[in-house]
Amino acid sequence: TFFRRNSSTRGTRESRTKTFSLSAPMRGFLSRIESFGLAPQLGGQKSSSASSWLGTCDAGIGAQSFYEGVDDDDEGKGDSSGKNGEQLFRSQLRSAAESQHWDVVRGMLVKASGDINKYLANDGSLLDLLKDLESLKIPKPLLVMFSRRLVKQGNLVHSFQILKWVRSSTIQQQVQMVATLKDYTKVTNVLLKKSKSFKARDVNPYKQRAYEMWLDMQKVYGDKLDAAAVRCGMNACVMTMRTEEAESVFEEQISSSEADAVFFNILIKGFGFEKKLHKLDQVVTKMRKDGVKPTESTYNTLVNAYVNSNRIDKAWQAMQEAVSCEGGEDCDVMSQSKQYMYASIMKGLVQNMNPKESGMQQALDLMKRMKAFGMKPDVYVYAQLMDHLIKKRNDVDA
Repeated sequence: TFFRRNSSTRGTRESRTKTFSLSAPMRGFLSRIESFGLAPQLGGQKSSSASSWLGTCDAGIGAQSFYEGVDDDDEGKGDSSGKNGEQLFRSQLRSAAESQHWDVVRGMLVKASGDINKYLANDGSLLDLLKDLESLKIPKPLLVMFSRRLVKQGNLVHSFQILKWVRSSTIQQQVQMVATLKDYTKVTNVLLKKSKSFKARDVNPYKQRAYEMWLDMQKVYGDKLDAAAVRCGMNACVMTMRTEEAESVFEEQISSSEADAVFFNILIKGFGFEKKLHKLDQVVTKMRKDGVKPTESTYNTLVNAYVNSNRIDKAWQAMQEAVSCEGGEDCDVMSQSKQYMYASIMKGLVQNMNPKESGMQQALDLMKRMKAFGMKPDVYVYAQLMDHLIKKRNDVDA
């Protein structure tokens, strides 16, 4: 394919091949083939190396034999050495780098980035590979290109390791070329999503990793953060029990005109986790002062936050507000959200009950109210009541 596309002579096969028989470009091209562990063919027979082919080429018989050894259907195919392991790849890469054949290095990096797992013993060795590349004094543009191609593939583990390596690498000044703001946001959101699969009592490494990624994002993009990145960062702060930091980010990065219910919902959720009732009330007050319209999610989050803070009375007030404004201009609460709020309050009532005492009247009254509003208690509500009765050892009522 190389010979045909670069031939300046139009005519027979023989005339085209002779054009390249002793040219310097052909010698360079075959040297590159040899650096990849490939060998050309002589009349259909594999040659020992590109160098030996050049020797026969000097004898005046190589060009035509090479051309005739490749059929039209076989163009572009090569005979690989069959060794695609990590050690061989690094060895060949080191050899090309020491010879400063940067075009060969670039080709190897492009190929490796297409399926990097083939060149790694395990996922954790990507950091070692990147450090090796840096030690070979490979030009920064090639390091940036290789890192960027890997980040674009969207592999969470690889992206996280690359962004971690970039912090202290020689291309730290070019980090914005490696990962865009959207890339940072995406990686952080995926880490947060994975953290939700862990139970509260489990060790959850994804929360801290998401927070570290957020800190890096701030250092790299500073005042260039968009609304999606700020929401992502606030969630990372909230998940690591740093809601006041999330509040500071919100106040610094988002103006009153840009603020919507989503930002306030994040703060409500965070202060509910931390059981900081006074801060929770301040957020609700600011939301109303700024004229931000509450959504279904706002009321669901608010009720759950008050329940977590053991303030069932305030949770009930928030639910009453949500129900009373149904159909109005200020909010729109669907029946599914009402069900969720009732279930959350029921959970709070049951958790605060003393199994040795009756304490069931409030829960039963709540069920009656639900039915009065046309809400049918779901399985979750009944499960909460049954759990309380079983703790009371009242199996019959349960």
